[in-house]
Amino acid sequence: MNLNVAIIMPPGPERDALAQHVAGEGCAVRVADHVAQHLARSRDESCEVALLDFAPAAAGAAGAPGEPAPTIDQKRDAIGQLKDRWPKVQLVVLADRDSQHASETLELGVRNIFLKPINTTQLDGLLSAAGRSVAQAARQQREVARIEQEFRFERIVGESEAIKESIDMARRVAESSATSVLILGE
Repeated sequence: MNLNVAIIMPPGPERDALAQHVAGEGCAVRVADHVAQHLARSRDESCEVALLDFAPAAAGAAGAPGEPAPTIDQKRDAIGQLKDRWPKVQLVVLADRDSQHASETLELGVRNIFLKPINTTQLDGLLSAAGRSVAQAARQQREVARIEQEFRFERIVGESEAIKESIDMARRVAESSATSVLILGE
């Protein structure tokens, strides 16, 4: 699978196991304690899937234990930053069964909520679907490039004023993404 997956959650054995599982599925994995850290580290690299856990670091864990859980506005801001950087990122929020994350997550516009402990079968299905989506987008991009190379106005043969006017009009119409141009005739 040719996916870049971000695992954004407090450090600990749960994150380590999740990163190992996702890497075992053939994905490139980047881990971070929080969204700001992930954004600072990732620069121009793509991110197709982001697994987010907004839970505060547990006492005794590396990082900043004892910090309060982020507010809904802080969560909204973090999700907005990820979406601004990668508009097509597939977001998954990881939530404890006894938390209010599920209702908050829906309010934030994130559809994928995985309850902890994470069901790896469910995660593998999401990664597989995301991988197919990325592969399809790459195929479409290659096909668009091929078509643009093959069907260029410069390849139309003709020197008459009528053909020049037709090509000029077709160029203007083709600038709109809402239309296609087909020129027929001798």
